[in-house]
Amino acid sequence: MDDITVIIKKIGTEKIMQEPYAQTERRWAIQQIENFCKARPYFQAYSRVLADILNQAVKPICPLSIVQSRAKSLASFAEKIKRKRKEYTNAVEDMTDLCAARVIVETSEEVRAVCRFIEQHFDILTRRLTRGFHDGDNAAYETRSYYDADGQLTRRIFPEGN
Repeated sequence: MDDITVIIKKIGTEKIMQEPYAQTERRWAIQQIENFCKARPYFQAYSRVLADILNQAVKPICPLSIVQSRAKSLASFAEKIKRKRKEYTNAVEDMTDLCAARVIVETSEEVRAVCRFIEQHFDILTRRLTRGFHDGDNAAYETRSYYDADGQLTRRIFPEGN
C-alpha cells in the first residue's frame, strides 16, 4: 500500500479509493491530497504567524480577546474535495479556507475595531458576519462551536435568524 492510500484509509475517507468513484476521479483526488500534504506545512506556519500578528494587533485594543487560528486538516481537505469536486480544478489553489483565524471579542465596538484592522491589513476574500455588527442589529449574538479532543469541529450553533 502506498503512503497516500494509508493516509486516506487513516483519515476515514477510503471511499475515495472505492467504487463508484471513477478511476480518473480517484487519480485526481489522490493528486490533490498529495499536493495538499506538500503544502500543509506552509499553511500551518502561516496559521501561527497569522495568530501572532492578530494577537499583537488586537490585545492593545481588546485586552480580553481570544485569537484562534488553524490550518485545514487533511481529513477536512479530503472530505471537502469529495463533496465539492465540481468547484475545484486545483484544490490547493482554489480553496479559500486552507488557513483561517478568528478573533473573539466582547463588544460591538471591539468587533468594529478588529474588522477595521483586518480590512486595512489583509485582502478579504469572503466575509461571514453574525448579527450585531451593523447599526440597528441586535448587539447580543453568539455563535457556539464545539470541538472534539483532536480539535475537530463537531457542532456549530448560529444565532437565531443567522
